Amino acid sequence: MYRGNGRYVFRIAGGYIMAGSVRNGRYVEFPVRPVMPEQTWFTVRQDDNPKPSLCGFMQVYREQHWWLYFEGLLYDNLDLNKPCCR
Repeated sequence: MYRGNGRYVFRIAGGYIMAGSVRNGRYVEFPVRPVMPEQTWFTVRQDDNPKPSLCGFMQVYREQHWWLYFEGLLYDNLDLNKPCCR
């Protein structure tokens, strides 16, 4: 699975979502988060922010684990059943 925006390419490899970009003429990648291959879906914010933002979920047995990677911080196991506003 691949996703991209104007600055990064994201791919699942070796049990991680990897973020890659060209820096100083070289392609460089860094791990964003561990995932389960073939059991993960994610999407990417479409802007040129130097800190990428992604959201997605992965299926672990019978449960879906939702997560958000926002400007370099990982928010894991989000409970989407709780109301966020009242």
